[in-house]
Amino acid sequence: MNTESGNVFTEDGVKIMLSDLLNKIPDNNWKWRLFDFEGVGIAPHGMGMPEFEELVASEIYGFDFTWDELKLFGKTVSDVKSCVLAAVKKPVEYDLLVEKDDNLIAYIGIYDSTDWELKLY
Repeated sequence: MNTESGNVFTEDGVKIMLSDLLNKIPDNNWKWRLFDFEGVGIAPHGMGMPEFEELVASEIYGFDFTWDELKLFGKTVSDVKSCVLAAVKKPVEYDLLVEKDDNLIAYIGIYDSTDWELKLY
């Protein structure tokens, strides 16, 4: 497993964006699931951000993204307060998403606008 983590704000005061974390991951065809999201930007499918956040929270297996859709979403988000995103081999419930799961390929977490982590399994 390859793990990186850090503060959302660098020592220079620059905020790490979701797109910055996605740029650390090679292009792929993994099944990406967004389990938790609170942020500012342009939501997918013409939704308002509050509507999108509610939809994400209601999806038992997370909101589904292709890699290209996820990269586009990452570019349209201007601020992330919290985010739990995972690439999985098959759908998994958020409550069952654990580090030791063989189903997990990659994981991105952004917590309370303070810390982030990226794990590639």
